[in-house]
Amino acid sequence: MLINLTNREHARRPAGRDTSRLGRRASGISYQWLVLSSGPILVSQWVSVDFFSTALRIIARVSARSFIGLPVCRNEDWLNLAIAFTEDLIATASNLGTISKLFRPFYAYMWNSAKTIKSHKRRAQTLLAPTIQKRFEEQRLAEENGAVYQGPNDLLQWLIDRVEPHHKTVDALSELQLLVGLASVFATARTLVTMIYDLAEHRDCIQPMREEMETVISENGGELDRGVLRKMRKTDSFLRESMRMGTFLLSFNRMAMKNVTLSDGTYLPKGTLVAAPALMFSSDPDFVEDPETFDGFRWYKKTLEAKAGALMGNGSATTSSNNLAFGHGKHACPGRYFAVEEIKTILTFILLQYDIKYPEGQSRPPNIQIGELASPNRTQKIMFKKLPGPKKFSFL
Repeated sequence: MLINLTNREHARRPAGRDTSRLGRRASGISYQWLVLSSGPILVSQWVSVDFFSTALRIIARVSARSFIGLPVCRNEDWLNLAIAFTEDLIATASNLGTISKLFRPFYAYMWNSAKTIKSHKRRAQTLLAPTIQKRFEEQRLAEENGAVYQGPNDLLQWLIDRVEPHHKTVDALSELQLLVGLASVFATARTLVTMIYDLAEHRDCIQPMREEMETVISENGGELDRGVLRKMRKTDSFLRESMRMGTFLLSFNRMAMKNVTLSDGTYLPKGTLVAAPALMFSSDPDFVEDPETFDGFRWYKKTLEAKAGALMGNGSATTSSNNLAFGHGKHACPGRYFAVEEIKTILTFILLQYDIKYPEGQSRPPNIQIGELASPNRTQKIMFKKLPGPKKFSFL
């Protein structure tokens, strides 16, 4: 099913203006971190954690809180479904990519991952139907009384307000939630895991980042909010450097919708697929000084050189011709600000409560290259240890 927003005007509008409000939940999700602060990690000794699977679950919880809201975001069945759908769809797409287009329909029904995708969709409809139908009914009653319906501040309501009328159904909106989760859960978890792997390798960066977090939170009366997250410039710098070193081979994928002749005379027939060499740009010494060296505070230092207190184009969510992690131009990822705030929030909860390192004798495993994509090793363990002393802030 292909679902479009209301019209071309919505496609042209900067979606960030509408979706940025989702980031306001960053300071209100502290209960989600029970998944990290429970069980054996409460003890002050090193504990081995399968962080990739942990990150998937954390991101699924936080995303569900902002995308669907209560009570669905606390439903373990929905969280399991969101993760399973993401993994099965990626597995199916990867397998189909190796098969000729002529035979793909035949092979698609041979793999278990492909067969389960339809069952995931049916299950999503069952789980989300009560919430969606309740929204429909509340909106109908408000309109009958001549009032403007003020729905919850979440992505589900954003979609209800903007999809075409014939797509305003439980089936269509449930599928949209799964597809949005595909982008938010796996992509954000991949970035978070990559960053944790890099932090465990470059542990000298942890204490400066932790001290900056404590300072800006204390200056805000001990509260964590969006303004505080923006002031975590060392964390932001480390995130951008981690994304730079772990970027995909290609980015900015596009298809020519008509015959195009570029400024240098290159002719692109309609239907031509094009992409930008993201990895080359991120490792080109013309764009990045000493590109083979991981410098966690590279972009923080550039910010200080440019103008104290301003990101000046060096922020992790800022796109450019040499920072294509979120694409570029008017169709850059509209959820990038939410994703960055989400990752910073998670990292704040981790670094203010735990120390991390690799198991004895181990170091940063290389990313796994799958075609044009790069993914962190999914089996690598990370050691966690509870920091000594009482919690410094009430939200922890």
